[in-house]
Amino acid sequence: MSIPQSGGGPIESFDQLAAYMEAGCKPAADWRIGAEHEKFGWLTDTRQPLPYAGDRSISAIFAALEARYGWTPVREGENVIGLTRNGANISLEPGGQFELSGAPLVSSLDVGAELQDHLDEVRAIADPMGVKFMGIGAAPEWTHDQMPVMPKGRYRLMTDYMGRVGTHGTQMMYRTCTVQVNLDYGSEADFVKKMRVALALQPVATALFASSPFFEGKPNHHRSWRSRIWRGLDDSRTGMLPFAFDRDMGFQAYVDWVLDVPMYFVYRDGSYINALGQSFRDFLAGKLPALPGEKPTLSDWADHMTTVFPEARAKKFIEMRGADCGDQAHIAALPAFWVGLMYDQTALDSAWDLVKGLDGETREGLRVAQVLVDLGASVTAGQPLVRLTQPEGGEISLVAPVAGTISAVNAVVGTVASMRADPLFRIIARGEFEMVGEVPAKDMPLLSSGQVATIKVVGAPSVQGRVRSVSSTIDPITQLGQVRIQVVTQKPRLLVNASGRATIKTGESCNVAVPLSAILYGSGGAVIQVVRRQRIETRRVEVGLMSSGQVEIKDGLTEGDIVVARAGALLREGDPVRTIAADSSATK
Repeated sequence: MSIPQSGGGPIESFDQLAAYMEAGCKPAADWRIGAEHEKFGWLTDTRQPLPYAGDRSISAIFAALEARYGWTPVREGENVIGLTRNGANISLEPGGQFELSGAPLVSSLDVGAELQDHLDEVRAIADPMGVKFMGIGAAPEWTHDQMPVMPKGRYRLMTDYMGRVGTHGTQMMYRTCTVQVNLDYGSEADFVKKMRVALALQPVATALFASSPFFEGKPNHHRSWRSRIWRGLDDSRTGMLPFAFDRDMGFQAYVDWVLDVPMYFVYRDGSYINALGQSFRDFLAGKLPALPGEKPTLSDWADHMTTVFPEARAKKFIEMRGADCGDQAHIAALPAFWVGLMYDQTALDSAWDLVKGLDGETREGLRVAQVLVDLGASVTAGQPLVRLTQPEGGEISLVAPVAGTISAVNAVVGTVASMRADPLFRIIARGEFEMVGEVPAKDMPLLSSGQVATIKVVGAPSVQGRVRSVSSTIDPITQLGQVRIQVVTQKPRLLVNASGRATIKTGESCNVAVPLSAILYGSGGAVIQVVRRQRIETRRVEVGLMSSGQVEIKDGLTEGDIVVARAGALLREGDPVRTIAADSSATK
């Protein structure tokens, strides 16, 4: 995330907005490369994320970098929220992601050297503290509640807004890391061509640098979970910018789009003023509800430009934003990839020739020409699954990466095969099946990975399973959560999409148990009817585990009590009865 912008006088003319971008035009000899990357800090003894404050913390590392290596602190109130030195900045993402925004440099080799110096400095301070950093696209284990919250007013406002817009905004803020490269343009025409190539080829960079296959301690079935998160964020300020390929694309067209994106804040006197959902156009007219009668400055405009998040973002330069963070070699490779495409005119022209004929849908992916396998089919590694039509003509085949069984087919002839859509196929690798079950919300806290399950499949004998994952969300309408159970026995042969029921062993207990039919439920809780001195007595009980039609009684019943096996309203307190032993009354 950007540090608040400074400088720039009041905006007196609408033309100043596009002129701000035009001021970024430079001759090719002055083009530079700026690289940015984020990384997660973690404590080596607990494997927990690095907190902001404390002896082993972000603030402690900031203080040491300042004292030992000459960085200058950037403060918000009393808190240090970043550092600056020689054109480079270190800043913080919402969940404590440690970001280096490098200085504008001449070559990719210079960028690599800057990265090496930064990592050496950080390691020299962090290692003795028992702190490490990892370069990866998404936090592989931590939940949202485990993430620290940085003391930045901008993030407090964004967290509230992201929680109400889209489905993955806070995941993006707190649990993802990216690497990006910032490149210059020479003119408005050069800006337009570079933006178009950057947007059209950003999915290629996403695929090449994908590095986030795990989330909350388990595989997420995406090579880049970070990229998936961006598809469920805020459509008003993210995406592939279809207008960039219109005939009238230029500085003004980009300005018009940014103006229509709802605001987050206005920065004044060291504080962030809440302007969530308000219009920058109203701000230009002096009608912003957050600051009535006040008009914006160029620094306000620069700040607002940092609150849009397309796959390629323009300021006075262009940011390539599609890649996951990775290891050191991965971080150094991204600038070389984009510089080779953008700063060599022949390469840029050739790249534009490849993508200029694509429509908006095709830029998102190829088209399905022929589906070669059916649901339930067994496939071998390398077997063709589908033929895809290429934009420039001809076809390519998508092959199975592993042997297994086709469990889902989303490929439909004529539709787009997009990296942003659902996968064309799902394969049960090596014939391994899993059951997807729905569980009432009240029972979800009882479930955890690794629990043993017995699965009764319709038309087949029971099989054994083990809980693989438990959803962290509940369907708001059905109030059901999802659990995935891996089938661990290979026989009998199972059919894809067969129905069944699973009994999951959530715990063990040695206690008195009664038949489920012996329990009555009312407003006061659970009760049972017992026979004492040949008369009915009603008792409140606390129930526990349930298995095979038996319910544990944790309190209210002792071994040897005579229980009415089928309780009901026909029996009332004090009624005389004659007992007849059932096959199973109270068991231990």
